[in-house]
Amino acid sequence: MRKKLILCALLAASSPALAEDARTVVEEHEAAHRAKDMAAFLSLYAADAEVYLDGAGPIKGRAAIRDVYALNFAATGYDVRVVSREVSGERVVDTERMTMPGGQVICCSQAEYVVRGGLIRQVFLTSP
Repeated sequence: MRKKLILCALLAASSPALAEDARTVVEEHEAAHRAKDMAAFLSLYAADAEVYLDGAGPIKGRAAIRDVYALNFAATGYDVRVVSREVSGERVVDTERMTMPGGQVICCSQAEYVVRGGLIRQVFLTSP
């Protein structure tokens, strides 16, 4: 019984730290995307990270993620703004607005990030 209480106390104490770590990683991810810094962007993903686009399934690894995001990092790529962010433990859920140069809103989406060990392990992207 004592071991279970200690374990519960440790998990409860670490939860805010997990949330803060996840928030920081996703904020850095957002900043790298907005700065169009592909190297910084990819460095936040685990080597075996998975990205799921609208339920399609998974884009695996940094090289494949780089290939998918390459157009976003072009000079004429769109801008992403976070409208809202919710953090719970290792999960971060962003509602994002994507805007083309010139101001046309082209999409709104939701991104759910799973962060462990300071790296993004999974991303689930959905468009309404």
